[in-house]
Amino acid sequence: MDHFIKSFLESLVLEQGRSQNTASAYKMDLNQFDDFLSSSGFEPTDWAEVSAQDVDDYKTHLRRRELTENSVSRKVSAIKSFFSYLAGEGIIGRAVLEGVETPPRNRAKPKFLSEQEINSLIEQTQKGNSPLEIRNRAMVELAYASGLTSNELVSLNLQDIHTHEGYLLCDGKYDRNRRIPVHDQACAAVLAYIENSRPFFAKKSQDKRGKALFLNLSGERMTRQGFWLVLKNLVRAAGLAEDISPRTLRQSFAAHLINGGAPVKEVQSLLGHAERTTVYYTKEAHPRAKVEIN
Repeated sequence: MDHFIKSFLESLVLEQGRSQNTASAYKMDLNQFDDFLSSSGFEPTDWAEVSAQDVDDYKTHLRRRELTENSVSRKVSAIKSFFSYLAGEGIIGRAVLEGVETPPRNRAKPKFLSEQEINSLIEQTQKGNSPLEIRNRAMVELAYASGLTSNELVSLNLQDIHTHEGYLLCDGKYDRNRRIPVHDQACAAVLAYIENSRPFFAKKSQDKRGKALFLNLSGERMTRQGFWLVLKNLVRAAGLAEDISPRTLRQSFAAHLINGGAPVKEVQSLLGHAERTTVYYTKEAHPRAKVEIN
């Protein structure tokens, strides 16, 4: 039975393009389900012997352990994905798969800032012209202009940003490469950082090739934690809610584009949610595109 779990996990990574972290999480969930079957006195020699009722019993077991419904849903989803793989391989019948119901998940309502709050946040980065402030301004402007995750933002290299042409290239998760248009205001902030601020940080850099776009005070590539701290300090200075995170900027980017009339599917593609991720939209649809550059 372990052989099929291993094959399934390899399929996740090699065929479906899922990350190693996702595969590791699925492995843990499936091993826990396997342990439950053994501990309950039922030790199947083949996955074909497992029924939808066994999964229902497992859900009851998880709830007795006081797991949240989201955790139960995630574990059942892993089992269901595995069963789908087994059905496709002819190991189990489709009837078993159809009999497994995934509990609904309680999804948190996305949090986003108003355009006025975004402007207040960016204004905090414009109160000085030190190398640090210029860098922070570029990071916040670009994060909100592109909808990148914090990991994607700090992973950008110099060659990925094309300020004169107005776009950036993002090597996202699942190998989904995206070409994201960036409005002039953000491009100007990034260009000012590259020309006037980055050389200050690069003096201490051990990266002789100088690949990383955003650097910290040690001359190393900026980390997700570093950007989170930058944003946290700016949020506090702007008097905004303390729970604002880099994800909030990403959700604000999406919400404001959709409110401005951008098609939902195109916004999803910009975020990296769709399979076809090279999309184009008018940069004028972004609220900050209307801001005059000083």
